[in-house]
Amino acid sequence: MATPRNLIPVPKPPADAFNKHRPVSKLLTSQMEHMAEAVKRHMDEAMRSVKTEGEAAAYISKMSAVLRSLTSEE
Repeated sequence: MATPRNLIPVPKPPADAFNKHRPVSKLLTSQMEHMAEAVKRHMDEAMRSVKTEGEAAAYISKMSAVLRSLTSEE
């Protein structure tokens, strides 16, 4: 548990640290690839666990909602 003795102060980044118009870096590209792979693994595991038509319907409904939310953000 954190106590005043073992806390390490971390300064806030400067206001200009984030620039939404700056080209994406290799680090961010790598992080996006890792996230995509983690989501794919999770979805593959969830799909393999489906055993009944009811579970399949629930899975399809959930994935449809995810896809709709992604396309509405664009």
